[in-house]
Amino acid sequence: MTKTAKIWLIIGIVVVAILLIACLITVTCFGLIGMSEKTSTAPAPSGETPVAPKTEAPAPSPEPSRAVTLANFGKVQTGMTYSEVSDIFGGPGELTAQSEFGGFKNEIYSWAPDKGFGSVTVTFMNGKVQSKAQFGLE
Repeated sequence: MTKTAKIWLIIGIVVVAILLIACLITVTCFGLIGMSEKTSTAPAPSGETPVAPKTEAPAPSPEPSRAVTLANFGKVQTGMTYSEVSDIFGGPGELTAQSEFGGFKNEIYSWAPDKGFGSVTVTFMNGKVQSKAQFGLE
């Protein structure tokens, strides 16, 4: 095996490992977030009046063609830039992993729908889509 082939093999293994870890983290986090919102039930210290938690108006949902959907997941192609992918999903992703090795910069971003369940994970190598994965999108 040539030196170049060994380097590509190592890079491939690292990218797959990072992608698997990012998917596991994404599923774990999105499975827990929003399932139980805890609020403090402790009484206010004496002399203070309790303050109701602030509520924000819900953000308007993105246009259906620019949402995190299975259809839009299918539009993401190898070689696209982060900006192009963000435009497809209607906003920035969350950087979940990053590494640099042998002149190759790898970044993994995740997107989740505003409503419902599921996630998208996209791996970028040197700023271009290298691979993608989705879980639970409709």
